[in-house]
Amino acid sequence: MRQYRVSIDDYIYEFPAGLVEPGEEFHEAAVREMHEETGLTFHPLKVDPCYEKPFFTTIGLTDEACSAVYGWCEGKISRKYLEESEVIEVVLADREEAKRILKEENVAIMCSYHLMHFIHDEEPFAFLK
Repeated sequence: MRQYRVSIDDYIYEFPAGLVEPGEEFHEAAVREMHEETGLTFHPLKVDPCYEKPFFTTIGLTDEACSAVYGWCEGKISRKYLEESEVIEVVLADREEAKRILKEENVAIMCSYHLMHFIHDEEPFAFLK
């Protein structure tokens, strides 16, 4: 998705994401966040835990860690569930658009790595096997 972020005063391409709520498991948070930010229903894949364990993001500044949840979506894109402060555009990109995004746009690091897999791997989820 393409989202406006105040911290850079610009738009950036990133994946739907958010904090895990108390008592919530991170796969549940992924399903919830995908629905809130895109309107789509997310179906997580069962993968080896080494691919989705929390990894640290900017350890020099914070102890924040992020997990990636892989899966597929269905449904209709909708802005109905966005928070009032969120400025989000859902983007469905083919390989050519993914290349353009990497060359020309602001892209979050986790998103950039997965776009690279998408562009170059015959099967984008092959690395999960």
